[in-house]
Amino acid sequence: FNLPEGNYTLRITDILGRQTLVQSIVNIKGSQQTENIQLPASVQKGMYLIKVMDKADKPVYSKKMLVQ
Repeated sequence: FNLPEGNYTLRITDILGRQTLVQSIVNIKGSQQTENIQLPASVQKGMYLIKVMDKADKPVYSKKMLVQ
């Protein structure tokens, strides 16, 4: 997906809505970009929701992730 250039926040929550990770990211000129993230060691197996939030804290992308 392509986003306008700007600052975004990556949020990962578990299925109960508990925040697992928050990381700031900068989108470079709207082109494809890869972000590497390190999940905390305390993350347990299960389903998580990844959201990319714009500067107004509105979700612009979301995806489910399974930790095995």
